[in-house]
Amino acid sequence: LAQAFLPVCILFRGESSAAGVLSSMETLPPRIAQPELSPDERMEVIIMKKRQDELARRERIFDAKRRTIGVDREALDAQVAERKRLETMERKEQAGFDQQTLYFDNVNKLQEMQKQRLQKQLEQECRADQSTALELRREFDLNDPDGLKKERPARDGDDDERCGPSSLQRFAGEDLYRRQRTKRQHQQQVDWIQQQVFEKEMIKALDEEERHQYAQQVEHITALRTEIEEKEGTLREQLQASTAGLNAQIAQQRRNENVQRKLYEQHLEQQELDHNEAFLTHAEDQLHAYKNPSTGALKELTGKKCGVQGNFKRDEFRGWLPEDTMDARQTQIRQQHENMQKTMDAKQQEAVAAAEAEATRKALVGMQREQQRTKREMMAQCVRENRDIAQRVKNRTNYLDTQVLCNKVEPSFFDQFGTTTR
Repeated sequence: LAQAFLPVCILFRGESSAAGVLSSMETLPPRIAQPELSPDERMEVIIMKKRQDELARRERIFDAKRRTIGVDREALDAQVAERKRLETMERKEQAGFDQQTLYFDNVNKLQEMQKQRLQKQLEQECRADQSTALELRREFDLNDPDGLKKERPARDGDDDERCGPSSLQRFAGEDLYRRQRTKRQHQQQVDWIQQQVFEKEMIKALDEEERHQYAQQVEHITALRTEIEEKEGTLREQLQASTAGLNAQIAQQRRNENVQRKLYEQHLEQQELDHNEAFLTHAEDQLHAYKNPSTGALKELTGKKCGVQGNFKRDEFRGWLPEDTMDARQTQIRQQHENMQKTMDAKQQEAVAAAEAEATRKALVGMQREQQRTKREMMAQCVRENRDIAQRVKNRTNYLDTQVLCNKVEPSFFDQFGTTTR
């Protein structure tokens, strides 16, 4: 192997390096394989070695000269020199192995390079051959797949000059125009497929347009509903604002009425105080007349028992004078009329407030009913439109299934079979 790749190695590393590798290979000692021993033989070798070591040890110990003088220096030096020699030989052997490894590595690299170069050359030749047109190759006639198709038929019709009396080229049931007919049939199938593709595209476009229209209708209805809700919200806010203003007016009116009622009550209290003051003044005058009998006023106090000091006796009091009783009764009647008038005014105010609240409630209920009616109308309109769209889709599907995509086969299609032997 080294002699076979020697020129390549010389080209790669040079003449000197190759000669050095060969010289080193010649000086290396051959490696000797160790014999394969059985377990018993290996055990016997170990035992023999131990015995030899023991014999050598006995010679050293039982030797009186060595035991008294010391260790043999020459033997130790010889052992050291032998060990160094062995180490040197081992290093040389390892260096030779390393050189052999490098050498064969370089050889493998050169072989790989040569292989890649050869493969690259073959690929270039293949590409050059493939770049040549198939029809221009010299062996194309032998490998032409359409060679038989390109050959001239046995005859080109019933009037072919090559068809003589003994040619035997006319047979019953012969179909000379089969290729043209098959080509026309294929073209017809292509036309049918293109027509079906066009119809499907048209159907798809119609579906897209209907979906777009439906989406626009939904968007329009949504916008209308949003506008109605915004108007309802605005109207509700206006009603709430008007209701709040009316409630504020009613509250202000009630505050004014309360102020007037308080003033009226203060006026009544003042009248009652004036009346009580006048009554006390009158009573004091009567007491003064009673204390002065010379004034003759004692006779006026009929039905009243007075003491010596002129004051009334509680245990002997029998009632007021008829005039005082009448005044008290009239005062009670007037107070009753005033209380009844206050109650009627409060009921009237409550009735007005209830009427206003009822009017506001009716307005809100009317708005809510109007909103519900509008929603019902919108939902009914959507249902009608969906029904119309579903009916149109159903009609179109029925038309396509029964008229367009039915693939009806005419009797003339079956009549063309079984007419010839071809």
